[in-house]
Amino acid sequence: MNRKWIAIGLIMFLANIYVEESAWAQTGSKSDMDLKRVKVHVLTYGRPDGPRVDVKLRDKTRLKGQISQAGGSTFGVVDSKSGKIVTVNYSDVKTVSKPMSKWVKIPILVVVGLIAVAAVGSAAEAASN
Repeated sequence: MNRKWIAIGLIMFLANIYVEESAWAQTGSKSDMDLKRVKVHVLTYGRPDGPRVDVKLRDKTRLKGQISQAGGSTFGVVDSKSGKIVTVNYSDVKTVSKPMSKWVKIPILVVVGLIAVAAVGSAAEAASN
């Protein structure tokens, strides 16, 4: 019985990790706090050796690439496929994030797999009793 509750708790925890970012993004307001948050992310990731970023716009389009330049009201993203610089207004951005690396994805998948095995095992044990 305890395994079942541990498995449910872990599933809820992992689901919360994914839902939290989208909950912030669904506010849809163009308040100063949202703009400041986007600018901080752009400045954090926008360095010459910066990581690849995933920019989600309010019109549901996505840009993937590196941030090349950052200005007062716009920033540029070098598209990873075409190599062209796309200029984006801060107010048009929903989220700016780094894609998860494989070293983050692998432990999450292992934990989800262990939870599934534990849930199936406890269900089979309960059915046999």
